[in-house]
Amino acid sequence: MNGLKKLSEILIYGSYNYKKTLDMWTKKEDHRYYKPDILIKETKEINFGRHKLKMIYFPGHSICTMIIIINDKYLYIADELMFSNDGKSLLPSVEFEGLKRHINSLKSLKKYIKYDFIPGHGIVLKEKEEKENHIENRVKYLTKVYKTKGKISYKKAIKDCNISFLHKEWHKELNK
Repeated sequence: MNGLKKLSEILIYGSYNYKKTLDMWTKKEDHRYYKPDILIKETKEINFGRHKLKMIYFPGHSICTMIIIINDKYLYIADELMFSNDGKSLLPSVEFEGLKRHINSLKSLKKYIKYDFIPGHGIVLKEKEEKENHIENRVKYLTKVYKTKGKISYKKAIKDCNISFLHKEWHKELNK
């Protein structure tokens, strides 16, 4: 996102909920660099060179998340699923108020399972079973945290998961 400061005269597409995120993560005086020219509330299709992009408003990990279908083959999933560069799962970093939203978005992500998933962080997921497994494990973890209002240990929260997550210290942030 900070690369936008270096670009001039570009058209920015963004979620109609962009302001909430900018208020959380950027200085007010920098908002001008990130403010979208075109707001997306549902979907928007554009051609970008030889590529066909379908941007879909998809609040989940954050209130302003958008996913993008690229050439009807790939799906950029932003931070819905996150991985290290060597493919290890990262614990979802979500504020407690956004847990239910993120759980619902992960469940909705299953509708797009036919696409190769390109996350904002980490590895590309191509295999259906692998995508389903990562979605299910995050749903299990987040659901336990949500149902206990964050009052559950990391160990208990991942008890039914068949993967462990890097950055388990993020779990403590949900208990604040």
